[in-house]
Amino acid sequence: MDGTTTSTTVESNPAGTNLPTSTVLLPDDVLEKLYQSYALKQKRVAFGCYLAASILFDLWAILIPQGQGWEGIVVACICLVLNIVLAVVLRFCGKGRFRGFLWEVAPHAAWLLAMKQLFLQLFFKASVTPRDFLGWAVLLNFLVYVTLPVVLKYTGILLGMGSFVTYINAIVGLAKKENFFWEQQQPQSACCSTSWPKPNNEELFLKRNKA
Repeated sequence: MDGTTTSTTVESNPAGTNLPTSTVLLPDDVLEKLYQSYALKQKRVAFGCYLAASILFDLWAILIPQGQGWEGIVVACICLVLNIVLAVVLRFCGKGRFRGFLWEVAPHAAWLLAMKQLFLQLFFKASVTPRDFLGWAVLLNFLVYVTLPVVLKYTGILLGMGSFVTYINAIVGLAKKENFFWEQQQPQSACCSTSWPKPNNEELFLKRNKA
């Protein structure tokens, strides 16, 4: 109740009775730090899933073109090489002398690379629809919360929101670029305007008399 946790060690004596031998009090903030440290170490093992998803996205964009030009394929090849390099560096240097700095930078670099390649693939696509790369965007956004070795509060939440905002802005912005966005907005505006109630002749007559 006072913000501490009590841990008691029990030892058996020859008489057969259990007597407490020591008591440790841990404040809540210490327990929170211990939990965060344990969670980050566990996510370091799962971080390979995020890199694997990013690499698979690159291979998918290269082998199965979705209407993007040669620029999109070149971008996918570059991102593929960078993802593989990052995975190799973590594999051989993740437990080395600079592991603290490496694991601090690697998650943010992997997230930034994934968002860059997703945006550029949309940018170089001949025509953009709201469903383009939606499955990959959802997958990468989900993996942010479960695989990136960052503190969920608030870094993980910000990265997840950043993934969502990046994809939505790319879709809306590129749709505006090709006039798809405005073509969809015009009939919606027309429908809204025709659905507004219009005053009849009696209401106009009453308003004129009041004036």
